[in-house]
Amino acid sequence: MIRSVAAVGLVAPLLLAAPPPKADPTPLVGTWRSVRVVNGGEEWKGGPLLAEFRADGTAVLGDGSAPRDREEPVKYTAAPDKTPAEIDVAAPAGRRAAPVVGIYKLDKDTLTLCYSRGGARPTAFESKPSSGVVLVTFERARPKAGE
Repeated sequence: MIRSVAAVGLVAPLLLAAPPPKADPTPLVGTWRSVRVVNGGEEWKGGPLLAEFRADGTAVLGDGSAPRDREEPVKYTAAPDKTPAEIDVAAPAGRRAAPVVGIYKLDKDTLTLCYSRGGARPTAFESKPSSGVVLVTFERARPKAGE
């Protein structure tokens, strides 16, 4: 009995001093391909958009036409604890562009992103005509064979 109490007395401080487990990266981390884009109430007819959110707080955003290594990373911050979850994306370094402010929701491998560039943060997942709000539905991209 004395030994077990002594053992607990020696181990307990070690458990308390252990660093907390690393938090999983935000569920946004990964590569996403658009399946639907609505800009100012109108369906966008262009090719898919790509978004790669990285755990280091940078993202690479593009239309998939440029090689990935040529796209410039931008900084993003996400606030998943807000309702709805919020995201802000800075303009690329050295460019005078308004930041993107938006909201997002995740449902398994579907990311819905609703944003405005230079306007007010959207409060609903909708893109009304002439609103300047963009609504994008992404699916998590799966690596191609051999990647």
